[in-house]
Amino acid sequence: MPLFQPKHQKLILQCYPAGRGSDKKPNSSELSYLLYYVSTRRVKLEKVGKFLVKKNQADVSRNRTGNIQVTLEILNALIKKCPDDLNVFANDINEILLSVLPTMDLSLCQHAINVFHTLCVYLQGDFTSDVTFTNNFNKLTNSFINFGFNVPKSNGNEWIGIALGASQSIASGRNLIKLRGSSAIDRIIPLSLSHLDFEKMQSKALKKLNSHANESIAETSGKLNSVNEDASSSLVDVDLHTLATVCLKAFYATDNTSQISFVTKILIDYCASVNVSEKNINLLVNAITSWVPVQLRFLILSILMSKLDKDGPEQTQLIYLVAMASLLSSPVNLVGLSILDNIRLILIMQSHLVLSSGSPKLIQGYTNVIRALTTHIYYQDQTLDIVNELLVAARDILKPDNSNYSNPNKFQLLNILLENTKDVMVNSNANSALQTSRIPLEIFSETFELLGFFDPSKVPESAQIQLKYIDLLVTELKIEYSKLTDFRSANHDNLVTDSHNSVVNLFYEQLEKVASLTIEYLNINLSALLQLLEVFIHTFGANSTINCIPFFLQWQLSDITTATPSSIILDNFAYIIAYYNAESIQSKELTHQILSKIQYRKNNNLWLLPLNTPSEEVEASDTLELSKADIEQSSLLVPFMVDYNDTIFHSHYKYPSNSLNGYSSQEQGHYNEADITEDFDQSYQETDHIANGTTTTMNGNGNTNGHFENSQHISLAMLIQNSENHSIRSVPLSARGLLNNSLNQPKVKELRKAISGFSLKQPRFNNVDDSSVSKQRTDVTALLSELELSDDLGGKGNLTFN
Repeated sequence: MPLFQPKHQKLILQCYPAGRGSDKKPNSSELSYLLYYVSTRRVKLEKVGKFLVKKNQADVSRNRTGNIQVTLEILNALIKKCPDDLNVFANDINEILLSVLPTMDLSLCQHAINVFHTLCVYLQGDFTSDVTFTNNFNKLTNSFINFGFNVPKSNGNEWIGIALGASQSIASGRNLIKLRGSSAIDRIIPLSLSHLDFEKMQSKALKKLNSHANESIAETSGKLNSVNEDASSSLVDVDLHTLATVCLKAFYATDNTSQISFVTKILIDYCASVNVSEKNINLLVNAITSWVPVQLRFLILSILMSKLDKDGPEQTQLIYLVAMASLLSSPVNLVGLSILDNIRLILIMQSHLVLSSGSPKLIQGYTNVIRALTTHIYYQDQTLDIVNELLVAARDILKPDNSNYSNPNKFQLLNILLENTKDVMVNSNANSALQTSRIPLEIFSETFELLGFFDPSKVPESAQIQLKYIDLLVTELKIEYSKLTDFRSANHDNLVTDSHNSVVNLFYEQLEKVASLTIEYLNINLSALLQLLEVFIHTFGANSTINCIPFFLQWQLSDITTATPSSIILDNFAYIIAYYNAESIQSKELTHQILSKIQYRKNNNLWLLPLNTPSEEVEASDTLELSKADIEQSSLLVPFMVDYNDTIFHSHYKYPSNSLNGYSSQEQGHYNEADITEDFDQSYQETDHIANGTTTTMNGNGNTNGHFENSQHISLAMLIQNSENHSIRSVPLSARGLLNNSLNQPKVKELRKAISGFSLKQPRFNNVDDSSVSKQRTDVTALLSELELSDDLGGKGNLTFN
């Protein structure tokens, strides 16, 4: 020893015990004084680090194992004592550890893990600016991981344990994601997965480990350190599965979203590249998600979703889909998951596959994911939102302006969308512990046309779509309405008074299109359709009955000589619906009358439905038509129908005849046209006389004959008079009438006459001051008088100010 030696060197050398033993520990009192010395004289840290590097090089070259152990202990103590000044001697730590690992001494390398772990715990992100340190640290990391890939022949498990221990230290260190680079993670993930025992992952031991997913990294590290401190015991038994699990767990037990995303992408890509079995992938994805803090678990599914590619390899894409479906179906709760964003992306991907004749396995994989989305309900409208998105997709493919409208695979896509919708409803109903919003039948109204879906070039496919849609509606009614009795009460939810928006009326309207189908095609799914009618009528009870009667009066045959197959089918539907409704309200009188008319039709070959429908038989009637008076008389025996008698027979929802079927309103036997015309004419004459001083009336064509030319031409003034609140806004135009353009659009001349003559001159039935009413009328009348009216643009007219 030199005569004159710096104090820090003396203090360091005094920490080394005498002798050449292979298992040494630093002198405790001398080490304590050294730590005190450097903590009070920070400038000495750099000199201490440099001297330890020099001392260690000499000991390594002379194979002084005991002294090397003491050096490692001193380093570990220095890091803990001076964490804020770690940057002063961090490079020295790298250099010392890099010189120890090549010795391939198991005991020394196990001691080196403790120093490496402590370094990772206290290392800060600002070290990324130090290029020298970053390069050396990455080199050190790879040196540790190499022990897991290039395993020495002796004590193989212990060397793998060192690699996994170092990997766990890297994973647990904060801000190291910037420092270590992707190269180390690319090696750590395969190393950890290769030593996972997936059978143990299903055992009680791992379940207990997963139940402590929030266990701190410090506690986990302590367990690992306790193994390292007793080298002899670790040589006997090392549980590589536990070490691998702890390593992976350390990556995810963090709130660092970039780290979670980065590691998950590498993990998923590796599993896909080595074809890990579906079962093992499911176990792994569910496990890592459970380790993530609950508020960030949705990230795992989002990452899986981002890996989906329309043109990606089938096997890889299938792995992602299986993992997604498994995760969504597992007990792991994904709080914060964006349901709508995910369902929309999945529908886009699945639709592309179907329309481009993609893999059936992938198509089914997407279906499984959609079904699994309802395993956990996170908000009340979740199922409603999913069903709505599916129905919107089905509705869009039916639009002629859709780019895929002529695609032959659209039939398969429609089938899949309908199956998905049913699966979502059934799965949600079976699994949801949360009270969810009811899925109203109204959201199906824009797809009611599928009840009569028919393409002559694809008859079997069309029939299959029709059957699936009928089954979907039956499922909807049974799941969402079976426990609700309110909808059987008259006018519940305005199903009667708001007749032009009533889903019951919209449903009945669509049956006209069904009646236009050929009897051969209709018979394919007729039994299912009749079942739907029965369930529908039972569900809506009094509302179904009240709304049925106007349709029945229009649909039934009034003249055999003008009957067509479509009109006969529509007539048959009318009587079947009337029969179910009569049974629903338990009206024996009405039931008997309907059955007698049905028997008349059976006897005269006017019954195209199965002869055993309905099964009851009575004596046949001697007349074809069940009159309005007969129905009204029978309805008086039903209490709730008495209350709505005037609504049913005088002011109920009326709509123009079905232009698709090609027969007039007279042929369909609906409301007595003369009575309606007379009422309209009288009101219109009075209105017209007030407005213009004349008694001339107009029909829909502008002819002054005081009568309808046909059922499609109805004067606007007549419609206003017959509306519920005598307002032009309340004219009851049906959805079908608007869509099919079966109502003539009123000319501006007639619009002016209707507004100025009726709406402005008729007294109001409320307590509004007369003077204010008069002023309002005068102002509007003056405004109308300033308009220049013309009807030269196809009858639509122009409005311009003079």
